[in-house]
Amino acid sequence: MKISSIETRALEMPYTKPLVTATNNFTVARGLLVTVATENGIEGYGYSDLFPRTGETPQTAQHVIESVLKARVIGKELEDLARIRADIEHTLTGNPRAKSALETAMYDALARSYHIPLSVMLGGRYRAEIKVIKMVSVGDPEAMAAEAKQLVNDGLALKLKVGGNIQKDLPRVAAVRKAVGDEACIKMDAHEAYDAKTAIRLAKGLADHGVEIFEQPVPRDQFDARWEVKKHSPVKIEADQSCRTFADAQTLIKNRMVD
Repeated sequence: MKISSIETRALEMPYTKPLVTATNNFTVARGLLVTVATENGIEGYGYSDLFPRTGETPQTAQHVIESVLKARVIGKELEDLARIRADIEHTLTGNPRAKSALETAMYDALARSYHIPLSVMLGGRYRAEIKVIKMVSVGDPEAMAAEAKQLVNDGLALKLKVGGNIQKDLPRVAAVRKAVGDEACIKMDAHEAYDAKTAIRLAKGLADHGVEIFEQPVPRDQFDARWEVKKHSPVKIEADQSCRTFADAQTLIKNRMVD
């Protein structure tokens, strides 16, 4: 079943309220929708969220798909997806979010062509349900606590964004925990805002407030610093910006830099 066309469309979706983090202030979610169609009319869809700090934008992703990757994919057999992926990697270095949108669309089209859920094609369902996490923007402790309480009442878990100042961030976490009670799941995302020593101090304070996960405490390329935080933190450490490739994932796991 040959791939007959690829279409890309930049999307903008305004936030109902700004999402403020240590490194960004988002008022609009921007991304790229990719549609892959086959010769018999089946369509698959893929999407990537794109903004400058990721190293990609909707415009750059659209450009590499339209000008570089489309010619490598159209006319290929969809069932040869593994070979297509290898050719894409050989053709274009980097640009993981553009590749992800295109690859997801091809997987979706392949699953639809066999009339099976994509989850089944990728190995089957492992869980019947998952915890849904809602992000809470950096703000005054009282405002964050009020928003968090409403989200927990709606059955959601929490990911608190913080600003990189331990004297301000710990009171934010404390206010949220007091508002939502002891049972609510809280993780915290530092967006690379801390050095190792301060992150370790903060992690010990987070443990006192029952925070389950501390995401990306130090800058993405400071692997030794993250290992140091992981070694001394009573809270589980998670990588985000540090895990951009499969090789990054291997390095993080092999060296026990994250939980």
